[in-house]
Amino acid sequence: MTHPTHLMRALPPRPRQRPPLPSGGRWLDDPALSLLPGRRDVQLPVPLRYRDRRGVLHTVPAGTESDGLTAPAWTWSIIGSPLTPDYRRPAFLHDFYCVNRLVPSALAHQLLQETLEEARPGRLWRCRVAVFGWLVRTWGPRW
Repeated sequence: MTHPTHLMRALPPRPRQRPPLPSGGRWLDDPALSLLPGRRDVQLPVPLRYRDRRGVLHTVPAGTESDGLTAPAWTWSIIGSPLTPDYRRPAFLHDFYCVNRLVPSALAHQLLQETLEEARPGRLWRCRVAVFGWLVRTWGPRW
């Protein structure tokens, strides 16, 4: 009888696989936001940093303004209010990239979806994020 190790030697070598990506990104800051007088927008008082799943650090500078998740009012019953706490940091990152166009639009939208997915666990939350991801990819800005 052939020993199993002899069978292993007869098999072709497996191709080298890339190490798996970390399971998720991480926010490095959680600043308090200030509502701008007479407007629905909020302003970032200090820089906001996010390290994505690939290990890339994204920094949104202090003074950046955001209106939260920019979405038509008819979607609010599905995804919630634009300034819901779970949306604030992802919205700042996305708005900063959309206004300044420092990364391709597809990456900005991907980062928004990634950061939203990590905001809360649960199937219902993932469904909301999927709907919002579709809305952003379909009607969001492109450059």
